[in-house]
Amino acid sequence: MQRPPSFIGFGALPRKTVYGDGTFPMRQDRIQLIDYRFWQPVSFSRHVHTIYGQQDGMCTANGGCGVMLTERSFRGRPRVVLSPEHLYGQVARWGDGASLDDVLQAMVKTGVCSRQLIPPDKWRPSDWPPGWEAEAKQNRMLEWIDLDGFDAVASALQQYRPCLVGVRWPGGGGHAICATELWQDGDTWGIGGPNSWGSKWNIDGFYRLTERECDDFRQYGAWAAGSST
Repeated sequence: MQRPPSFIGFGALPRKTVYGDGTFPMRQDRIQLIDYRFWQPVSFSRHVHTIYGQQDGMCTANGGCGVMLTERSFRGRPRVVLSPEHLYGQVARWGDGASLDDVLQAMVKTGVCSRQLIPPDKWRPSDWPPGWEAEAKQNRMLEWIDLDGFDAVASALQQYRPCLVGVRWPGGGGHAICATELWQDGDTWGIGGPNSWGSKWNIDGFYRLTERECDDFRQYGAWAAGSST
């Protein structure tokens, strides 16, 4: 199994945020910030091969799995449909929802099983087969890079790193999504990517949000994928 470099801090370190009781150290210096005057639209949504459907409060788990699938596809790794139900079951009870921080920790420490092993209706740990931990270790994130604001997210996307971001969704309520696109329309910039409301939602299941609609990054959190197993 691939191991993280010793000079990078991994795992859960204390940080107080509105949503979540643990998090990761600020690693904005791991992303080269690009001045907005030199931004270029970019999309690697072609690497998104799975659109999840929302259940309960699973947007954080759906988004986290979407980021890992995209990162692995970009590197040419074999396609494995991960189980957000397994990820959700590690950190939450049905009906409670899951914080971004908890999902990030679980993806680093434990990993995520495939839907072949743990299908959508088997989200409870009591339903999981013996030895599931071995498969989960093969699907771990080795690094999450903590991003501070839209400029950092835009820079990460231009460096082909999918992001897991928390936003206040238009119409109200917090939502976690996978970002795989930086787009421009005149003077307006924004992000896009797969939502977790099924492939029939909007345009083939993908969303687009303007920079103004993403001004809650500092409250909800935004992370870029570093690398995965």
